[in-house]
Amino acid sequence: MKKWPVIINGILVVAVIVLYILFFASGKKHGNGIMAQGYDSLSGNASVRIAYINTDTLLNNYDRFFELRKQITDKQQRYENELSTKQVQLQKKISDYQSKVQKGLLLRSEMQEIEQQLNAEGQNFQQLQMEYNQQLNEEMQVMNRKLYEDIVEFLKEYNKDHQYAYILSDSYGGGLLYADKSLDITWDVIRKMNEKYKAEKAKN
Repeated sequence: MKKWPVIINGILVVAVIVLYILFFASGKKHGNGIMAQGYDSLSGNASVRIAYINTDTLLNNYDRFFELRKQITDKQQRYENELSTKQVQLQKKISDYQSKVQKGLLLRSEMQEIEQQLNAEGQNFQQLQMEYNQQLNEEMQVMNRKLYEDIVEFLKEYNKDHQYAYILSDSYGGGLLYADKSLDITWDVIRKMNEKYKAEKAKN
């Protein structure tokens, strides 16, 4: 019989999408009644403010991302340990059965019964493995949505003060090929998002 696979697909590093978020400030007025001034490197329009965030850096330094990822990786490890134990047990039963067959210790009816049991256990093992993979994939999707929601909701509040027309996403292999470093607000966003998250945790 085949050796049943046991390793669950590893957790992939999350690539949270923040592409072209927020189109707030265009057409809005600042507190003094004059539109906030800046420079749009795409259009040359001096009345539009633009900034960008490196999402890889943001995730690698956002406290909540590490906590959510650890919850998933801990669960993944528990699943792998459980599946590994079940695999060893099933393999032992298969080896015992093969040994008895080779020694001629089983009746044909007994062989058929044991083979049916082993096949059923093997199918149950594969089904459990699929269920665990599905659970982990679902949890990863939920984690992605939580992180995306965190970023979008934070930037809405953040932009009330800064009044950017566009906040773009920069990530390795992403669509933003070049941007002036002076437009980079990544670390300011990271600092303030972590401060907000710590304050929210302290309340709970």
